[in-house]
Amino acid sequence: MARSYSIFEITKFPEIPVNGKIIAPFQGVMMVSGEQIQDPPATEVEAISSIPKLDVQVLRITHEMVINQAGRVYDKHFSRFVSESKFPAYYFAQDKVLLLKCKKPVARSAIRMLLKREDIDGYYKVLILDSIRPYIDKLKGAWFKMEDSVDVSSQAFFGPSVDHDIRFSKAMDEGEMNHVRFDYPFKDEQVHVGISSDCTISVFNDDLDEQSELEMILEIKKDLLDKAKVKE
Repeated sequence: MARSYSIFEITKFPEIPVNGKIIAPFQGVMMVSGEQIQDPPATEVEAISSIPKLDVQVLRITHEMVINQAGRVYDKHFSRFVSESKFPAYYFAQDKVLLLKCKKPVARSAIRMLLKREDIDGYYKVLILDSIRPYIDKLKGAWFKMEDSVDVSSQAFFGPSVDHDIRFSKAMDEGEMNHVRFDYPFKDEQVHVGISSDCTISVFNDDLDEQSELEMILEIKKDLLDKAKVKE
């Protein structure tokens, strides 16, 4: 199963001792469907450990989101509920990067909550993916958002040397590339990865341990993402 890492560029982040926690509660009055929420959701960040070799702090994030969906549990009806997600995150203090290992909507929601704290700040880059193609040996997949097309909203192409397909060139002219897949050379193997324009890296191989995978993610960021042109 693929693992996704959202890459958030840090400009300010607090020191959290091992077993220490910080909480970002919802600020103000939360109204949902005209009703005030008595116990609004919160986001908790706990420092679990560190990996000295990579100079990274291992965190666990517990994030709550209000889901506006009606349903019932036995005889109890509800119009909304709170969904809780727990996932690991990794803070590279020297590189000023926070990696969130979860699905993108959860990562974005958690970051929005964390940014409510005065001691946390940062930003997401939006990449122009075509600018990293010269640094990739062979593309194996590409997705495009077709903004000007009335027939389709997206197109995807797969296979070896996919960027030599005439349809790929047409999509480049008419759309915007928002995801690419390729094999990344890491140590003694080829690791199948994906990069999205919203600075998300997906890893599809299952044989990497946690430390190796983090090392590779940071290497991909430096080798490719940091070389990409960024949307203003």
